[in-house]
Amino acid sequence: MPKKPKTCKCGNMMTGRSTMCFRCAKTEQRIDDYTEHIKAEFQENQRSGVPLKTLSKHLARHHTILKALSWQQIQSRLQRERRRYEGWVKDAALARVDFSVIGTPPQLTGGDRLWQIQEAKSNDYLAEHLEADTRTIIHDSNLPIGICFVGDQHIGNEGSNHKLMREDANLIQQTPGMYAILGGDGWDNHIKHLAAIINAKSAPADQAKMFVYYVGLFKQKILAVISGNHEAWTKQMAGIDVLKMLIDHGTIVYSPHGLKLILRVGGQDYRVYVRHKTRFNSAMNTTHTIKQLYRFGDWPFDIGFRGDEHEADIEEFRAHGLMRWALRGGSYQILSEYGEMKGYPRPMPISPTIILYPGQRRIDAYSDLHKAVLPLRAARQEYQKAKNNL
Repeated sequence: MPKKPKTCKCGNMMTGRSTMCFRCAKTEQRIDDYTEHIKAEFQENQRSGVPLKTLSKHLARHHTILKALSWQQIQSRLQRERRRYEGWVKDAALARVDFSVIGTPPQLTGGDRLWQIQEAKSNDYLAEHLEADTRTIIHDSNLPIGICFVGDQHIGNEGSNHKLMREDANLIQQTPGMYAILGGDGWDNHIKHLAAIINAKSAPADQAKMFVYYVGLFKQKILAVISGNHEAWTKQMAGIDVLKMLIDHGTIVYSPHGLKLILRVGGQDYRVYVRHKTRFNSAMNTTHTIKQLYRFGDWPFDIGFRGDEHEADIEEFRAHGLMRWALRGGSYQILSEYGEMKGYPRPMPISPTIILYPGQRRIDAYSDLHKAVLPLRAARQEYQKAKNNL
């Protein structure tokens, strides 16, 4: 009669001289491994604060319980108990925290020190720039004055009419009561786009020197200057505002992106907003962008000027019960490879000009400097005659 096979207490068959089946043996080994692992962790973390009595009690209790569980239940229990042990370590560590030091002034190290430095920098920057774009220029004369908006000269570009540029600067300088506001892109300054850098016929440093010469042609007739995107490339690439360095000598008002000017002529204030770029640009309605600047902007102006697109235009429009002017400048760069390739119409090298009168709100606008010179001279003679007859 064959021998009856030995069975484990769990009902499974045992082989050879084993005292338990393979599954029970593996379970026992897992339990022993778990126990040794917990002991090793305890020895490595003797400073954890977990009492030895608590640990021993925990091991003894679970050594008995684990034998009665299935393999999957054992795996789940081991993971749960491991997290519980780790929680003991955290609780013990928290119990050792000295709460008496809480509330003492922190040392300026790391993030808090950097925060204080950055906060000081932000305060200085905002104080310098937040209101820097709004300036008041007082002209005490009781005679009309002219303001010519000159922009997009692109000095150094072969396609720019440098001769006309020089002649217009001389005309402004020689015309009594005529002044200029420069609207950006004074020199080509191609330092950003590789193709333009390769094809440039003059270096940006030479262009900047020519721009300084050009500014000198006006001889104190420049009221204000803003930067265009071409000058801004140096600021973007190197963090240096070269235009500010070139003209910042106290006699010319400057702001990088736009200027809100209050021109006081003989006691009458005129609000002039000058920008190189604006939103809502339209190829079908070129002055639309300036009218939208009035509607959606934060500063109601009497005259708004925009450059950049090389599309000259002027329009009088009504807003809030008053007639106002939208001006767009042309460009002295009458020929460019980019414009020819894209099919843009060639720009007109004209600069819109306004005449402002003292003592009354009266604005006369002209599409070009040359159209405004004779009316300005006539208006000043008329006012001078009336002044002499008093």
